[in-house]
Amino acid sequence: MKNTNNFQEMLREQLHLLFPDFKESSNKKEVMINCPMCLEEGRKDSNYHMYISLGYDNKPPMYNCFKNSNHRGVLTKSFLERYTQYSQYLNTDLLSELTKHNSKMSDLGRYRANKLGNYNFETNLSKNDKLSLLKLSYINKRLGVNLTLEDIQRMKIILNINEFVSSNNIKSITRSQYTMNLLNEYFLGFLTNNNSTIIMRNLVKDRDKLPEIVHDRYIKYSIINNNQFTGYYVIPTQCDIYKQINIHIAEGPFDILSIFCNLRNMNAIQNIYASIGGNSYLSLIKYFLIECGIINPIFHIYIDNDIPRSFIDKISNSLKPLGIRVFIHFNSFKNEKDFGVDKNHITEVYYEL
Repeated sequence: MKNTNNFQEMLREQLHLLFPDFKESSNKKEVMINCPMCLEEGRKDSNYHMYISLGYDNKPPMYNCFKNSNHRGVLTKSFLERYTQYSQYLNTDLLSELTKHNSKMSDLGRYRANKLGNYNFETNLSKNDKLSLLKLSYINKRLGVNLTLEDIQRMKIILNINEFVSSNNIKSITRSQYTMNLLNEYFLGFLTNNNSTIIMRNLVKDRDKLPEIVHDRYIKYSIINNNQFTGYYVIPTQCDIYKQINIHIAEGPFDILSIFCNLRNMNAIQNIYASIGGNSYLSLIKYFLIECGIINPIFHIYIDNDIPRSFIDKISNSLKPLGIRVFIHFNSFKNEKDFGVDKNHITEVYYEL
């Protein structure tokens, strides 16, 4: 399998055996399958949303689901072993070659994750300059709080992405410098729990006035190319996983910041505060249960007022059979739909499922 094209052809055959719903793309450099990660989360895919590249052009094979932005990364031995339903067809020689190919082709070698899957990047203490203070003021006014630059650093909030790149001595950026400058000027960032990704939040009300490349409300900036798991925004706290932990989950970073600051008085002991960041509540719940191994959780789910009852039933059906307590919280204050506001605009209502 030293011949590169031979490797790609064998990988193509292997994927066909492991995922019988396999389809060829028009360029023959990718294949399409129904996303097994979505299926595992209870959302069956029947429209071939996952594309898997075969490792041409000096790149590692990649998977990318166009239904869920968190389902993307480098195709690995563990991915194939976990998500195929036909493990009897796994080719051990090919899997070994896949590992070697990824190691050679991927640029992950420069910044490797530790055994916990975390990267060694840290939020810096922002400079006391006009841009930093302007963004700090935006946070404080929106949430009705009085956070300092030191608080912002502890909460893994990035006011200036260019400053973050410089302070961490990151030599290679994953967007153009033009885009980085726009992100630096008009966005603030939230560093995910594995330090691989910055969830950038647009602060401009009339986004149409910005260049099209930064029109979106949220942009995920990957610090590491080809990282398999982007992570979630989780406010750092102190927890013993063998004791009871209250896990607070909201949709966006500002929601969870407000919950932490305004509703829970920054109680950082045996509490976890996380936002789903464009993914599903259930995927984050499963992450805490399976990947983090939390054995005695109480989940607090903070939902927008327009969430349908079927969504709540889905969470209930997933967790109640496990004997896990779940509380649903919503903001009933007039004309407010979520928790990403100041305390005077929150009337918290909750009930246990």
